Amino acid sequence: MSTDLVVQEQENVVESMTKALRRIYHDGAERLAKGDAAFVLTRYDIGAELIEIEEDEEKYGKAAVRQLAIAWGVSSSPDSGANMLYAWRAIASRWSRDQVKALLDRRGVRQTTICLEHLIELNRIRSDKDLTKYTERIFEEGLTAGDLASEITAKLDRKRSSSGGRKPTPPRSPMAGLQQIVEMTKTFVGRSSVWESGIFHKLEEAAPSTIDESILSKLEQVQAQQQKMIKTSKSMVARIEACAARVRRVLAKSGEQKDAKVKAKSSKKKKAKKAKARPVASA
Repeated sequence: MSTDLVVQEQENVVESMTKALRRIYHDGAERLAKGDAAFVLTRYDIGAELIEIEEDEEKYGKAAVRQLAIAWGVSSSPDSGANMLYAWRAIASRWSRDQVKALLDRRGVRQTTICLEHLIELNRIRSDKDLTKYTERIFEEGLTAGDLASEITAKLDRKRSSSGGRKPTPPRSPMAGLQQIVEMTKTFVGRSSVWESGIFHKLEEAAPSTIDESILSKLEQVQAQQQKMIKTSKSMVARIEACAARVRRVLAKSGEQKDAKVKAKSSKKKKAKKAKARPVASA
């Protein structure tokens, strides 16, 4: 989307806001322009306001969060922008403002500080004990937000694996299951071009100073998952081909049986017609 179109969309969204939401928009726009020290706290405060906004749809409108995401230009995509605002709201729900300020004032090894992305990742942890553990590791080990994301993802994956995870619900019927495969495949294929430009092209041209171990770790994780998917896909294609072959045989046999019944019925009609047309012998 061109810059002009983005600006036009933002103006249209602001125009469609309720008066109450528009006041919050203008105030938030000024605060979002601030940087560094106030950056995280500004987003915390907006997150706290979003809690109130979601509780009063009549006052602010049903699509208030999405409208603010577009109007503030939080992200190039309205959906990802809204998700970011929800992340800020989640932080405000998890920590008090004083707790966040205390974390921001701390300094760790190599003058490590906590950033907004750290808080977003930490909020994925439900256990208070683990939350404290990972928070301290940020300061003691100098974990970046990327490092932290990899650590937490690995932990959650191990937890799901050990507990067996949530088993997917079987489809209501073979047709419903096949439609699920179609939709999921279309989604994956449809996003491939976006990933090409948004991930691979950018990584190929990224400045060396922006590349670290967390990127390599994530690439290796994705590579391993893709290899599993390829293996599963090959097996699934073979099963689909086998089922399709059986369905063709069944349909062919059913067609032959249907043709045989039609022929038998036609022959019976002809015989009955001949018998009816045959003259009756005189006494």
